[in-house]
Amino acid sequence: MKELISRLLAIPKWRRYLYAGLALFGLVYFAWIIFHKPDIKLGQVVAVQPAKAVKNEPVEAAKPKQVIVYRDTVKIVEKLGLPPVDPQERIVQAIDVPRTKYGLTAVTFINMTTGASRTQIKANQAPWFAFRNDLAIGVGAGIGTEGKTLAGRIRYDMVQIKGVTISPELEGNYAENRARPVEGRAMVWMEWRR
Repeated sequence: MKELISRLLAIPKWRRYLYAGLALFGLVYFAWIIFHKPDIKLGQVVAVQPAKAVKNEPVEAAKPKQVIVYRDTVKIVEKLGLPPVDPQERIVQAIDVPRTKYGLTAVTFINMTTGASRTQIKANQAPWFAFRNDLAIGVGAGIGTEGKTLAGRIRYDMVQIKGVTISPELEGNYAENRARPVEGRAMVWMEWRR
């Protein structure tokens, strides 16, 4: 044990900090992968609750002249893949929420007898084919076995086929203690994403 400690103390201080930082990053990353669960899984239907800001606010019965609803609620519910609804309920509004990974569909129902309304949200499934048009540009700097390192990367997510994304990528890096200090590569990635 003493020999192990003396070996660890012989490592330069900056390298110990680097290894400790990498180990800590790895632990946090794997903990996040294991314990992070998305709130809504693809295809899952969730009944939403009132916003916290209005949760305890008083309500009153309002008598509008008319409530415009969709005629065939059962047909729309089947088309959207939602669970069956009460025969007294009608759909007031159905919207697609943009700027989410595969999109969300929110549907608001009103009970024609009681007047109570509720909203459900469904996370849509990945499409069979889609153009993604996502661009990522990044730079990085660090210290490695080859000395100080600088890197740059450009990645363009072009096409998605169900859960698989096809992305060309250009990468270049510089390391000061290499025979050829500058390296580059071009790749095409095929990745499965949840």
